[in-house]
This record gives sequence, structure tokens and C-alpha cells, in this order.
Amino acid sequence: MAYFGNSGGDKVWNKVEPRTMFLVVWLGLCAVVVAIILKGGFGSEESAPIQAATAPKQPSMGLVLVPREEIPAGNKLTRNLFTLENRAIDGIELRTVNTFEQIEGSFAAAQIAANEPLLRDHVTFAAPANAVTAKIPEGFRAVTISVDAESGVEGWVRPGARVDVVWASQVRGRSTVTTIVENAEVLSAERSTEINPESGKPIPSHITLLVNIEDAQRIQLAKTSGSLSLNLRGTSDQAEIGGKTLAVSNLLKSGDNKKRSDATGWVQIGDKGFEIGTTGRLKPSEDAHEVLSKSEMHQVINQENSWKNGNIRARMGQ
Repeated sequence: MAYFGNSGGDKVWNKVEPRTMFLVVWLGLCAVVVAIILKGGFGSEESAPIQAATAPKQPSMGLVLVPREEIPAGNKLTRNLFTLENRAIDGIELRTVNTFEQIEGSFAAAQIAANEPLLRDHVTFAAPANAVTAKIPEGFRAVTISVDAESGVEGWVRPGARVDVVWASQVRGRSTVTTIVENAEVLSAERSTEINPESGKPIPSHITLLVNIEDAQRIQLAKTSGSLSLNLRGTSDQAEIGGKTLAVSNLLKSGDNKKRSDATGWVQIGDKGFEIGTTGRLKPSEDAHEVLSKSEMHQVINQENSWKNGNIRARMGQ
């Protein structure tokens, strides 16, 4: 039994059991700990909305030149082509153009997209020789051919279109047509690079095409021995058709060609064409397509002679 009071004993406190005192103290400590925990929890809940409400980092903004419309390669850059706008420039700060004075007198180094910040990479101060030369990449050439309303597809062949070049000529006395160039881009029509010319303009008489070096040589050679015409392609047509040669005989129905059904091949000797029959004999033909070298020609003749000699020996043996 414990007693609590003053030292003089004049005032006596109520009697308290030790276990009761311990329980009171322990409960007090627990209350303090719980209060601290609750306070910390409420504090984190209160801070969470603050963190969530924190705005993400804003991109760097700056005044830059922005093209009003698409600018073709080689075009001179003039003030009226651009607007000055406040745009995000993160990562391109050192490449942007901020005033027109920085590019005055320059040209489009490549095609420039509309409504995108103008970059210094898009600009060159080296003036192109003309609008066409700026569009000719390495390994390509610009070639011009003469056309009329028919060979130029009624004037629908215009800059930006895609065409096939067809060569019509006489080969070994036969009229033939061959597609010698496929999917060529039209650079200009009658010295104009306008994709959509004004209505009422006359049909172009000259068309300039963008082709590789080998195709350019084909076109120049074909000019010397026949006529050229253009076949207009659809906007999305990229298919290869192969340089097949067609002759007048290809226009005939299959029943009209039965007389040639026994031919196993064709050869040319000098300027004349011959069929190789099933017996190995050669007979004149207007449909000989293959041109053999001299050594190959001798092999064909030797084969024919061998076949003849074999038949003679066979008859003598009988």
C-alpha cells in the first residue's frame, strides 16, 4: 500500500494501487504515440493534394518564324511567306530562326513544311541555278521531250505527275512499241513548275522529266530512231510493268497466230528474222524477237546442219 502526501503529513492523498498507477502512465504514453501517428498521417494526406496539384514543367517558349504555307525547294524566302509566333522550342533553341533579317536573301534548301518552326537547316544562301536544278538529286538528270495533245495525254501531264515513256519505232521492218522508262516524275511543263496552272493555258509542247542517268541515255537514243509518247500514271500507282516490246502481231487474236504455233524460237541473221521450227529448220519470220551473238548464231546453224546430217544417215541406214 502506498501513500502520497506532503512531507509534513498534514495532508494525506488518496490511496492508489501501484498497478493502477502503472496502467494510467502506460495509457498516457499510448495516447501520446497515437496522437503523433495521427498527426503524421493527416499531414501526409494534406500534402498529397499539394503535390498532385503541382503543375508539370512548362516547355520553353520563344518567338520563331513559321511558314504560312509549304515552300518548294529552291524558292526564294520572302517576308510575306512567314509569321512570327510564340512556339515551344525545347531541344531546337539553337536551330530556330527568330527574325526574318536572319534569313533575308536566302533560299529554301529543301521543301519546307507549313506551320512548323523554321530551322536554320532549311535555309541556304547559295542561290540555285533555277527552280528545276534544285530538284535534281545526285545520280539523276532532267531530260526534255517534245509532246503534243495526244502524246502529252491531252495536256494532263503537269509538274508533279508520274509517267511512263513509250518508244515507237521500226525494228527489223516491224512496227513495235516499248516502255523504256517507268514512273518518271514530271519536273516542268513548258518551262513552268506550277502544279496547278491557271485554266486556259495552252497544252505544253515540251515536258521535262526527272530520270536516272541510264534512263536519260535511253530517252536520248530513242529520240534518234522513233517517236516518244507519255502514259500518265495514277497518283498512287508505283507498280513496275517491265519493258515489254509489242508488235503488230500482238494485236491479232490467238486464232490468227496458229500458223506460228510450231515455232520453238527466233533468231536474226543480218537484218532478217527467222523462226526455228520443231524440225530445227529456219524459215523467214516477221516475228523474230531474239538477237543472237555471232557465236550463238553459229551454234544454231550447226544444230540445224547436225539435224539434217542425222536425217540423211538415218535414211541411208534404212
